[in-house]
Amino acid sequence: MNQYKSTIEFIEKNPIVSLENLEKNISIKISPHHGSNLFSIKRNGVEYINTNFETLKNNGFTGNYVLFPFPNRVENKKYTFSGKDYKINIDRFGIKDLIHGFVFDKKWEFEEPIHNDNFISCKTFFQFNQKNEEFKFFPFEFAISLNYILTNNRIKIVYQIENLSSNVMPFGFGLHPFFKTIPDKESVFLSIPTTSVMETDENLIPTGRLLSTINTPQDISNNQSVANLSLDHVYTNIDRKKIHF
Repeated sequence: MNQYKSTIEFIEKNPIVSLENLEKNISIKISPHHGSNLFSIKRNGVEYINTNFETLKNNGFTGNYVLFPFPNRVENKKYTFSGKDYKINIDRFGIKDLIHGFVFDKKWEFEEPIHNDNFISCKTFFQFNQKNEEFKFFPFEFAISLNYILTNNRIKIVYQIENLSSNVMPFGFGLHPFFKTIPDKESVFLSIPTTSVMETDENLIPTGRLLSTINTPQDISNNQSVANLSLDHVYTNIDRKKIHF
């Protein structure tokens, strides 16, 4: 029996792609038409992603959405690149800064899942050009794709950006997962081998400085209970040699 299985179902005409490892009882679900949102990760029937389906249907911030081409905030919705000033006239929640780019609410396409003896995968993709209303704020054509790969012991996400413009294009990329705390916050621990965090101002705009997290309330390098953490931070200086799967 093949240990990997894929299914495609439609909810209100929107495709949902499911990838499963039957032997390990692990499954993931992706909604391409809602910004390529990886809205479900289950193991042994336990859901690890926190998704509000009404918010997902309305392309809001839930599940695990894609941050591109601005993965953080653009202060006062203004930026300068190659000596040219740009103004982004998009209103979200009355916030004076633009947050999280503008592909998370787009209708992505997807390829048929690929089955292999060692993994199963599905690629989603989106192309941005002059037909998109945001093009006047970000006049660069690009193609973005995410390949979701489920193996025997991990979920791997590979992203690719192709600049289709004739000019150099600025961009940043990120993912924003909302994890469930199971079964309760006191018994859920976080351990990431990182020693620095980006400093931000009162509006969560990065200042450009990196701050040490060693022996601070933001230190997550040694099994911190999430019940004791209040985080909206960008960590860096991660020791990848200490990451094990």
